[in-house]
Amino acid sequence: MLFLVARWRKIRWAVWTCGLLAAAAAGAWLDAYHRPGPAPQLDTPDATPVILSGCVVAPSEVLEDHETFTLELEPGARARVNLYRREGQKPYAFRYGQNVEVEAKIRTPHNFNNPGSFDNAGYLARQNIFWIATAGAQASVTVKKGRCGSDFWTLVYGLRRRALRRIDALYAADPAAGQKPSAATEYNTGMMEAVLMGDSARLQKSWTEDYRTTGTFHVLVISGTHVALLAGLLIFLLRICFIPKTAAILATVPAAWLYAVVAGWQTPCIRSAAGITLYAIARIFYRRARILNVLAAVAIGFVLFDPSQLYDAGFQLSFLSVALIGAFVVPIMEVTTGPIARALPELYDLGRDPHLEPRIAQWRVELRLFAETLALLSRVSIKKCLLIVSLATRVVVFAADLVLISAVIQVGLAVPMAVLFHRVSATGLSANTVAVPLLGLVVPIGFVSLFTGSHSVAHCAAYFLDVSRRAVAF
Repeated sequence: MLFLVARWRKIRWAVWTCGLLAAAAAGAWLDAYHRPGPAPQLDTPDATPVILSGCVVAPSEVLEDHETFTLELEPGARARVNLYRREGQKPYAFRYGQNVEVEAKIRTPHNFNNPGSFDNAGYLARQNIFWIATAGAQASVTVKKGRCGSDFWTLVYGLRRRALRRIDALYAADPAAGQKPSAATEYNTGMMEAVLMGDSARLQKSWTEDYRTTGTFHVLVISGTHVALLAGLLIFLLRICFIPKTAAILATVPAAWLYAVVAGWQTPCIRSAAGITLYAIARIFYRRARILNVLAAVAIGFVLFDPSQLYDAGFQLSFLSVALIGAFVVPIMEVTTGPIARALPELYDLGRDPHLEPRIAQWRVELRLFAETLALLSRVSIKKCLLIVSLATRVVVFAADLVLISAVIQVGLAVPMAVLFHRVSATGLSANTVAVPLLGLVVPIGFVSLFTGSHSVAHCAAYFLDVSRRAVAF
């Protein structure tokens, strides 16, 4: 209030004093707001059999010999339940909003005492999970009548369940044809569920070890890249339907947030959706959205909401990688491949040259001369040669940009990766150059197969995923 009065009265010293005091007070309030309270307690020691009764707030992830789900005993007090089953027994596959009672042994989460190890207990506490429960195959399990939870999350988990079932159906073996589930079927199903929906329940460590070793594991986990690829696919489809560009970009905003919610409300997706939203707002007001400005705005927003994210490894790596692109890659591209890329549209139109920058016009002349030479040597029409030269140059420019991006990110993230994960990949540059473009094919094609239910499109996505696996293994 004093700050606003000082601004109105134009008292400079009071403006600065009150502004700093307001910022300090806001910081103290944020610290108090985000500071965790005392953890809830059970009046039973660890490894004691108890009967847990509550609401399923995270549906079952069905694994080979057990399933795991999250049970909310009271608001803000949750338990992660591992429910084992006998051989041949069908899983319960609990859905969000079911009232469940289960007999299990319960314990509090703990961390390993290795220096620099992951804070698993703190990670679970941020999700209000304060106990780990284990129920054997003989445990008593009762599903009570009635529903719990919110209608919104019931709808969200319903959409997610349908998407996962669609992936299962697209890659499942056909029992009517006498087919049995093969290793390839399990691989395609597990990997596509992880890549498209962020469900890693069926993901086996042996499938991902090569990706981890080469520093390309980020292409398999849900990240901002997936949201960007989905947004790009949607904009492309709307543009070929003659939707104006600004309207197409605005239409992608709710789609990006819907995907972020259905994919598990994971933080990288939320950051990417927020960035797309800011970009769309800039388009409305005819402003050019610069990468570093959008990045700074999203970072400030997330840090204001939860200052502890500054110490999160995912937050540091994701924002640092985009900052490297904005600070180094974009300026380098503007003076190297940028003029070539801007020279390629309508290469046959001589009237465009005088209205362009000299170096861009020079590239158009050089490319046109190359096409004319190719036409003389091959006796192919000049129009076809111009098209061939244009397409080939686009491929070369794309590959060069990809190598540049991968190199800058690999060098920029080498020290943080060594400090945080004790990994430095010597083959990250070459592996990312292959894996990232293939992901750019797998994700859009995979979503097309999800929406259309086409088995041929689904197997096309699986083919590119297999090519990625082979390339990374090589």
